[in-house]
This record gives sequence, C-alpha cells and structure tokens, in this order.
Amino acid sequence: MKKIVFWIFIFSFFLLRPFELQQKGMFYPTDDYGYFAHASAMVFGQFPSYEKEYFMRPTRTPLTGIGPAIMASPFVFVFSLIDRVSGADIVKQRAAENIIHSWSLFGFIMASQFYFILGCFLLYWGVCFYTSRRYAVLSVVFMALCQGMPIYVFRRPINSHSFEFFLQSLFVFFSLKYYNPREIKPPGYLFSFGLGIIAGLMVLTRYNNIALAAVWPFIILCARLTDLKRRNFWARISAAGVGAGVMIFLFMILPNVYIPSSRIARVGDALLQSAGPIFFMRRILHILDGIDWGLLYTAPFILIGLFAAILLRFPLKKRLLICLLAMAINLYVAIMWRTQGGYYAYRFLFPSAIPLLIYPLALGLERLETIVGRHARKIWLLIAAFPVLSMLCFLGNGDNLGFWSAEQYFGVPGPGNNTFQMEIWEMLLFTPGQLILVLIQGGIFYLIHVFCVMFECVRALPNAVYVRYPVFSGLIFLKICMMYAWPFLLYWLFKQRGPSR
Repeated sequence: MKKIVFWIFIFSFFLLRPFELQQKGMFYPTDDYGYFAHASAMVFGQFPSYEKEYFMRPTRTPLTGIGPAIMASPFVFVFSLIDRVSGADIVKQRAAENIIHSWSLFGFIMASQFYFILGCFLLYWGVCFYTSRRYAVLSVVFMALCQGMPIYVFRRPINSHSFEFFLQSLFVFFSLKYYNPREIKPPGYLFSFGLGIIAGLMVLTRYNNIALAAVWPFIILCARLTDLKRRNFWARISAAGVGAGVMIFLFMILPNVYIPSSRIARVGDALLQSAGPIFFMRRILHILDGIDWGLLYTAPFILIGLFAAILLRFPLKKRLLICLLAMAINLYVAIMWRTQGGYYAYRFLFPSAIPLLIYPLALGLERLETIVGRHARKIWLLIAAFPVLSMLCFLGNGDNLGFWSAEQYFGVPGPGNNTFQMEIWEMLLFTPGQLILVLIQGGIFYLIHVFCVMFECVRALPNAVYVRYPVFSGLIFLKICMMYAWPFLLYWLFKQRGPSR
C-alpha cells in the first residue's frame, strides 16, 4: 500500500496546480456552485432552504445531486469552524466572491481527496483477497491513477466523481471480501441496512447509477442461488431497501416537497431523443477510438479489464457481469449525450467502471506476466503512457491543448477539443520543449516560486512562473502542504485496517 500512496503523491504533485487554488480556489462556475450549495446549506443550518446559498439559479434548488455534499459535509463543517472564528462573510451569506478562498470550500476539496484515496485503499484490499500484493498495487495504479480520476481529484475536486468512485469501490470491496471463502458472511440486518444507505447515496450522487444501486445489495447478500428461496435473504434485502428509502426520502423527496423543483427535466430532453442503430454504432466507435477523448487513449485499462472479465475464468465472474449489464445505463447516457460530458474524458463511464474492472485487470496482469515474463511490464508502461500524458496535458496551454466551446462531433456545441490526443503526440514529436513546460506547470513551478521567495530572488523567476505566481500567499502554501500530506496521513490512519495477506 505504500507504493499506492507514493504514486498518489506523484500524480498530485504534477496534476495539482497551486496557481488555480490561489486564483480561483479550484472552483468552476458551473455545477461546482450546486455541489457546494448543498453542502453549505447543511453545514450552516439552512437545509432544506437555499435562500442564503449561491448557485446557478434556473430553479429554486441546485440541479446537481446532493450525495457528494452529504459525504463532504463533515469535512466542510470542520474547516468552516475557521471561517466562523475569523468572522468570514460566508458564514452569514454565500456569494461568488466569498466562496472561492474560504476554508469551507477547502473542506470540500479535502473531502474529495479523502474519498478517492480511501477508494484506492479499498480496491487494493479487495484485490489482495484473490491475488498477490504486487498485482493489487499494479491494478490500482494502472486502473485508478492513470485513467482520468486524478483530474477530478486534483483539478476539479468540487464534483461528484471522487464520491461516486468511492461508493462503487466500497461495494466492490464488500463483494470481494464476503465472497472469499476465508471470510465470514456479513451479519444480518444492520449490515444490510448499511448497504441500503450506501445504495441510496449512490443514487443521490449520480442518478445514472440507479441500476447499480439496485443490483449491488443482491450481489453482496446472495451467497448462492438457493438463497433466493429463503425468507432470511428477502428480509435482509428488505432491510437494504429501507436504508435506501430513508436516504432518498430525507434528501430527495422531503426537500422537493419543501421546495418543488424539476431538477432532471433538462437531462430527460437529452436522453430521450430518437436515434437509430447506425447512430449508436457510430457513437460507440467514437467513444472507443475518437481522437478527442476515445477510451483507447484516455482509459485503455478499462477496455483491457473488460476483455479480461469476459475471457478469463475467476470467482465472482457472473456477479461482475451482472453489474456490468447494470452499467449499460451509463453507456447509454454517454452515447445520447453526444459529447464527453463537458470536461475531461467520458466521465459518465470511468468513475464507476474503474472499480468494477479492477479485479479482472489484476488477473489479466498476472496471467500475461506468467506468459511473457518481465516483458509484460514494458507493454503495460507503454499503454499507460497514453492516458497519463493525456491527463498531464489537459488544459496545458490556451492553444493546441486548450479547451473551448465549439461544435463537436455529432453536431453538438459545447466545451471540448476535437483533436486533443493528436495534438499531444504532435507536440511530443515536434516541439518537446513546449511539452516539458506543460508537464511541469504543477508542483515544479510552485517549488521554483517558493524557492525564489525563500531566498529573496523573486526577480529571477522565469516569466512562465511569474505569470502564474505574481505574489506569494502563505495561506495557499499551507493548504498545498495539507493536500500533499493528505495521502501519507491517511496511510498512517488506515495501514492496519486491510487484509493480513
């Protein structure tokens, strides 16, 4: 697990751009307002009212799911204590200008990192029940760290995807743990009720995961087909249903009675468009190999894990395939949305697909290495180079690697870059110096900035660094140190919690 923590730090060092925290609090003026508005309403005692919250207001309540805010609210509350003690304006009323640099918002950022890191730990522990630590580490690094998730943790943390990733990882961990013959089956009704709570959170986090939320309690609680004939099994399923129902009633139905809202109407307009089989074929092929965000370039290990899940024999295969069928809704959303979803890569797919396919990927890594030996490492590293470079280069400059509103494939206008993957490799081949500047914009630029401030040689700062850091902020330095230290602190807290193997 130490190696996983090390690689989490490395990805955070290169992907996290402190100047984005210093300039705009890593906050994007779209869905981010909605996610934070849910959390701030709960933390500052206004929920279910949103009169003192700031968000994009086509409706009376935020359009985003409330699940991430429920999970982040303990962290937002703890850090909001600093805002309360210092008498910050955000305590009385949330506004665009007082959210960005608040400690309350930073609590949401730390929560996003917490759930992602803990999700990686859960996947590692789960895979360790069935294979060696070596392949568990490799599968987590390749699947969870190299394929887009770190973008939504270290660049766009005020979002739903790290929370979605954690919930899916938690379900995967339970299924791996309790299917293992060395483990005792989970105790009855309290555990089942807890599964329902998690399933309800999954629905509240992203509505497109409703099928997965319905399937998981059956997958985890059903040890064998004969259980379907037992009253005890259905009693436990009922307990899970009660848990999910409680969450949905408290955080979706009841608030909607208090303040009526039509938060998913615009989504229905996009998903219920008519489309023929030719469109579906073209769209699926584009999702696979499009030079904008194709899975071959942004998430190839998902495809490898899918092939391994289909071709290899292993415990839990049937259960895993059932969950993959439930993910057909996510694929349908990605197809009908006609774009990648407004930010990096196909975010409707990979946060849930990564945990599901990590166990088959670990088996595939192990199987290939037994066949070709150490040469397998070179193959995996070559494959990993594509998604890693894609992440590191995302929004690397305002030109070729930028992100702008234009008409994308399939005639849909919106933010994107139709030739993003091709631009990366053209830069690598023809202007490698520019590519290096793009890759070091994160921690390296910030270290240069801090070094020059410490030794009072700010005038010697390269222009590329000075443009991003015209002034030094001790507050930002403290927050960045906390973010860098977070993986190591969580490792210290959780290192004894995993399986003994």
